[in-house]
Amino acid sequence: MMALFQDRAQAWAREQVGKEMRVIVDSMDGLDAVCRSEFDAPEIDNQVRIPGMPLAAGTVLRVRVVAADDVDLIAEPLFE
Repeated sequence: MMALFQDRAQAWAREQVGKEMRVIVDSMDGLDAVCRSEFDAPEIDNQVRIPGMPLAAGTVLRVRVVAADDVDLIAEPLFE
């Protein structure tokens, strides 16, 4: 059952590539902002990482998903 869930979660992550979403920064991991979408719970759901983008915790911004890493997403910020 867990393998099925993992497969579905990975497929969902791949489907998000190219999409835009609003995220909130939870923390920093080196120079990478570790975020979650407005629909995700911290420490439970997948993460959205923005590489090389130091941001303060609590920052809200729009991003475009550029890759999937297992069930997590890699994104770039959209500046309006």
